[in-house]
Amino acid sequence: MEPKNITTAGYFVTPDLRYERGEQQPKADGYIARNTIRVEISRLDQIGRLLDAALAAGANRIDGIDFMASTATEARRALLAAAIANARADAEEMAKAAGGSLGPLIELSTEGPQRPVPLRVGAMAAPSAVGGAQTQITPREVLVETVVFARWQFVPAKP
Repeated sequence: MEPKNITTAGYFVTPDLRYERGEQQPKADGYIARNTIRVEISRLDQIGRLLDAALAAGANRIDGIDFMASTATEARRALLAAAIANARADAEEMAKAAGGSLGPLIELSTEGPQRPVPLRVGAMAAPSAVGGAQTQITPREVLVETVVFARWQFVPAKP
């Protein structure tokens, strides 16, 4: 694993508060430090091994796994082209049904994320590798979607 793939996601220090019987206010009994790291890997077959290694090294909380598609940008661009073609075909059919034709494109825009949205998989709080068995992770499909808005001028049929 490359060091550049391991980054600090957060570092928090909070008082460890203890409530004593009969006391209204808690007393600080030291501090709790939480160091959160983010690890990025590109090989799905390494996920279980990575989780097991983190737990064996003393990690006591794993907050989740985000699956992201490395080809999401290309997929989104292909979707944009298909969505525009569909919008034009629909607009042409509507114009024809209304007794006219499609004029020039007036407006074209898209909405939604410009980069892939991670698919959140869940949270784990304890080791799941029992008796030396490697943790098994089954990835889900990553959904890439886009929406386009298009307006064309309607050209009425000439009598």
